[in-house]
Amino acid sequence: MNTDPAQQRKPDPLFEAQGGVRMSNMGTFQQAKTADIYYRAMLAKAKLKMLTGEMVDRKRAGNYAFNLGRALRDLFMSFPVHYGALIAAEL
Repeated sequence: MNTDPAQQRKPDPLFEAQGGVRMSNMGTFQQAKTADIYYRAMLAKAKLKMLTGEMVDRKRAGNYAFNLGRALRDLFMSFPVHYGALIAAEL
């Protein structure tokens, strides 16, 4: 056990009992149940945001950005082919 206070982990406020002392096994079960309900609610909230369009899938957004970058690269690479002769003719 680490006795150095600077090296110890900070307690999670979600699992802290009243007064900072665990009362009994029932208290830890109640805390675990509360944590389970809390995290299930957070997952439901994230799913709702996905369904309403507030939040997008990370993979889908990455693919969109990649395809946009590829299209811009192709546009810039084709610039000399399309406009090079016109620019040379004006000089």
